[in-house]
Amino acid sequence: MKRSEIVGYDVFCGIDVGKASHCMVALDRNCGKPLTSGSAAQDEAEIRKALAKASRLGGARMLVTVDQCGSFGRPTVAVAKDMGMDVAHIPPRKFRQVAETYGEDKTDVIDAFIIADTARSAPRNIELVGDRPEAAAESAASRTPTIWPRMRAWRP
Repeated sequence: MKRSEIVGYDVFCGIDVGKASHCMVALDRNCGKPLTSGSAAQDEAEIRKALAKASRLGGARMLVTVDQCGSFGRPTVAVAKDMGMDVAHIPPRKFRQVAETYGEDKTDVIDAFIIADTARSAPRNIELVGDRPEAAAESAASRTPTIWPRMRAWRP
């Protein structure tokens, strides 16, 4: 993405996708101050509630950025798109390069912060999911009744 494309977003929500739960950090556009952070279970209602909370705290438009848009990230992408939010993805190689510059220990909360901050301050490292046909198809497929029970079965 280009810097000019992120001007309209008030909140940048970074989500570190996990098998059983996702860690989320939402940052304010101007100062990068965390508005909220927490985790959401791999459940549509939980994901929806967490995204709604982050959106309410920050403003009208929110960009949701995930580290995985396939596999375990499919439900998160599908829910965010269903809620009318724009969704972006940071490729693993770019995430590793960016994460090295932060010099922090690796935790889910720090990863979610780095994802959100990268979307806010270095948008060249992310790409909109809507611009990637295979990711959009994966998101649509995740809404089928056969995927949700399988995702629930993976939870411990």
